[in-house]
Amino acid sequence: MLDQFAGSFVGRCYLAGQLTRMQVEAAQIYHQERSNYSTVCGGPKAAGAVNLNATKGAPNDIENLEFAARAREAYDASYKAIWAKQSQIRLRGQLFASLTLAVIEDKPLPHLLPWLRIALDALAVHYRLDRENGKAAA
Repeated sequence: MLDQFAGSFVGRCYLAGQLTRMQVEAAQIYHQERSNYSTVCGGPKAAGAVNLNATKGAPNDIENLEFAARAREAYDASYKAIWAKQSQIRLRGQLFASLTLAVIEDKPLPHLLPWLRIALDALAVHYRLDRENGKAAA
């Protein structure tokens, strides 16, 4: 039986026991926040299948201003949480690089795993995830 976690580097680390469920949940939330932020800022879309029948180009304006404001605030808050942890460890470590490469770009770079754990723990605290089952605490 195939597991849905096997499709990503973070998921494979979870299946191998190298990451906790809470860390995987934090990675999923961060990935969604980063994706929303990129969309709002007009950043490049994630790689995917090519539709040759699609129209080219994208509108520059954001239709839902509330969504845009929420996306920016959420990503800024996550960024500040990661930066606070980076400062706490006296700027040693590659927290932003590990999140970008392992979570966003899905590159299997096991040498960044210790930094990824620290970054995901900081995000889990920021997102107020329950340590036992990875769900947001009430």
